[in-house]
Amino acid sequence: MFSMQKISFDTKTSTSDHLPAARAAPPPPSYSSSLAELCSLLNMSVDLRHHHHFRLHHVRLHRDQQLYLAGQPCRQLYVVKTGFLKAVLPADTQRPTVVGFPMRGSLVGVEGIASGHHTVEVTALSDCELVVLPLDTLALLSRECVGLSRSMCFVMAGELARELSISKRRGLSAKARVGRFLLDWSERFANMGYARNTFNLPMSRGDMGSYLGMALETATRALLALEHEGLISTNYRTVCIHDRQALLTLKRMPRQRCRPD
Repeated sequence: MFSMQKISFDTKTSTSDHLPAARAAPPPPSYSSSLAELCSLLNMSVDLRHHHHFRLHHVRLHRDQQLYLAGQPCRQLYVVKTGFLKAVLPADTQRPTVVGFPMRGSLVGVEGIASGHHTVEVTALSDCELVVLPLDTLALLSRECVGLSRSMCFVMAGELARELSISKRRGLSAKARVGRFLLDWSERFANMGYARNTFNLPMSRGDMGSYLGMALETATRALLALEHEGLISTNYRTVCIHDRQALLTLKRMPRQRCRPD
């Protein structure tokens, strides 16, 4: 076991370095965020009284533009401010696998910290804006802001838990997996203040199927089955959930096995 309070984000930056003292400056440009805004995005509560003027710049992506590729050095993390992205695990012998869909409040790039190189490639599904958090800056802030290191660990643990939850869906039918996926997105949109039961999916059905471990045709049939049963309705990428309780029940239904006649 380890103490989360002792975890640090070590880099080549000298431990004697300190963040520059806050000085009066002109109003910051719209493409930067304060530490308070960053913490709000990540739903963290951290004492920032001495660094409330510190700014982190943004990076903007257009749809289909890549944030980074697998194998590139990991020198910074990103927090999604607006837009949607997809993370893909490259494969040499088969089609790449979608492993995540970062959106507002998601911490991106964590998978590259251990090795120092990214293991997935991240591409924008829409126009996006992300807050850039260099690892050396994070190391300095972790020493000077009480609770930041611990809070970041909880954020990373939450991202990991979301990814691991996919493995629990392998024993469910395709229809149940798709139903659970729609409920997950419903909650994510609700947490951002949008409608819970009507939303637009930013990804293609092929990407959704890849994420859920099924072929495009299987994902499409599952959506049609849910619509035929009156649980949802769809119009291209717009989804309307009509019966949440029924979808919750589907979440617990195991895959039916074929029995000999």
